[in-house]
Amino acid sequence: MFERGRSSVLASVIEPVCGAYEDDRRHEPRRHRGEQPSAPPGSRKHDVHSLAWHPRVPGHAYEAGGGGAAFSTNGGETWQPADEGRDRHYTWSVTVDPDDPDCWYVSASTGPYAAHGRRDPQARIYRRRRGEAWQLLAGGLPDPLPAMPYALLATDGRLFAGLANGQLWESRDQGDSWAPLRLSGDPLDALVALGYATY
Repeated sequence: MFERGRSSVLASVIEPVCGAYEDDRRHEPRRHRGEQPSAPPGSRKHDVHSLAWHPRVPGHAYEAGGGGAAFSTNGGETWQPADEGRDRHYTWSVTVDPDDPDCWYVSASTGPYAAHGRRDPQARIYRRRRGEAWQLLAGGLPDPLPAMPYALLATDGRLFAGLANGQLWESRDQGDSWAPLRLSGDPLDALVALGYATY
């Protein structure tokens, strides 16, 4: 994932070596003493599922992974674990409020089998603000959610959650209250990503 205005790339890597890695495009990617690259300090040691740069504050990055969530304020050089307040630590999707680098969101489940096994995922969405623990967001959402939130997107004062079963939810107050989105046409069977284009 490129950061606008910088020559840095963040990449998530899944087994056998896990974590988030940064390459400034002038040097070789980080390497451990052996053949495999090493995760930066504080990065989640389990697989990293999602990464996000803050769109307006340089160097602020966020990750959701199999072992929890973390953030960086120095372009991915180091990472601070951020797990207090969540009762689920298998995080999947991450997004950040474009107007507030200290307000970000993750989706989480009790583990990979619950999240992806087509049964009850025990999934939830959480919000974190500066100096606060994670807060469960359930105002209007089923609790727990009936399908894993594979996609989160914060943009233009709105927060969207796309669930694995095709449901789309929207919040206009940073996740305090939610409403299902009604789509015209055929219903979605599944959803794995949400995108937003700026011109």
